[in-house]
Amino acid sequence: MAKKESAWICAMKVILTILLAAVLAFGGAVGGWFAHKDNWFGLTEKTEKPEDPKKDPDDPAHEDEKNGGLKMSEPTENGIALMAAAVPIAQLGDADSAQTITATVKPNNEGDNSGVAWSAAWKNPASEWATGKDLKEYLTLTPQGESVQESKVVTARCLQAFGEQIIITVTSSDNPEVTAEVTADYARKVTDVSLSFGDVVCDFDSGKTNVIVEVNPEGTPKGGTPQFSLSYGETYTVENPAETSLKLEEAKNSYGAFLQRIDYNSRGTESYFIFYGGTSENKDYTKLNTFNLKQNGLYFGIKWFVQNLGMRKYYGGYNSTIIDLDDYSPLDVTNQYNACIDLHSEDEQFGLDYWRTMFDLTVTIESSYQHITKKTSFIMSGYTNQSTVSGVETDKPSITF
Repeated sequence: MAKKESAWICAMKVILTILLAAVLAFGGAVGGWFAHKDNWFGLTEKTEKPEDPKKDPDDPAHEDEKNGGLKMSEPTENGIALMAAAVPIAQLGDADSAQTITATVKPNNEGDNSGVAWSAAWKNPASEWATGKDLKEYLTLTPQGESVQESKVVTARCLQAFGEQIIITVTSSDNPEVTAEVTADYARKVTDVSLSFGDVVCDFDSGKTNVIVEVNPEGTPKGGTPQFSLSYGETYTVENPAETSLKLEEAKNSYGAFLQRIDYNSRGTESYFIFYGGTSENKDYTKLNTFNLKQNGLYFGIKWFVQNLGMRKYYGGYNSTIIDLDDYSPLDVTNQYNACIDLHSEDEQFGLDYWRTMFDLTVTIESSYQHITKKTSFIMSGYTNQSTVSGVETDKPSITF
């Protein structure tokens, strides 16, 4: 009896095992269909590859690839391949710029005899500029280490601008006939930037540009078309022409409030001027951000702000509203300015300039080997209320006594 029962139990175990295996196989097939359904029936699964952040070396966002004047030409190779890459700005230390050069020895870069040695020399040591100058004061070569593999990676550090090309040569330690070389140039650099709009000179050192704003709609505001002045270094081996771009942006040191005033009136308890479209909950700075300064210039007058930058007035409190300023009163602006001064002149938390900032300006100077960004905030430091006088009339054409 025990033997029959044992045989029955074994049979049941075999059946259960088969059923369990079938269930698992079916589940795996269904899961595989959901996971790879595009591959079934001959279709190809589509996968999105993340974009390479270094894909475009000329993208202004990649400042590490435009960190200074050192420039490497296409290498001349004879049994050794070379590849150069910019050293990140954070790792430059006292260097002007630097690049890492990697050598690959052919045909087998893994051999114990694939070590290399590096050297550098002026291309024309007898040139007027190079004569009497020690190359080590301008460029140093530091291998990654002393091992065979480490010897094939060197850091070329540019210490200062140079005016004669430098030839960097790598030579096989096993076969001196196997070499490669690359020419190092120094690209001419922008050393200083100045910008003005008429009489208004941008202050990039302090980051604050104080301006007098014309509040009279018939007045002539200060400003004009942008006038750039770029200063270049005198020592270089290749030219490096730069392009400039300008962009107005919302004031970063405030929440969009220009000349805040707090008092009770029919519209609410708080008021200030704004340079955005949309609502206070959904601010739209498109008009400000896309305004073409190079073509249209920048003029510091309330009427010009209204017509070109979309300046409006916000009233907050129990009856929040935003009004257009197509028909504004100069007195409304001067009262707003004076009330702001009274309210925030002793503002220890933010400071008065926080509330007098109209908008910010970002200037970008871009070249093949350099990326410079300058910023300043335009602050209303005062105002004028003067119209351009064109004539005078009396209330009576004549008087008889």
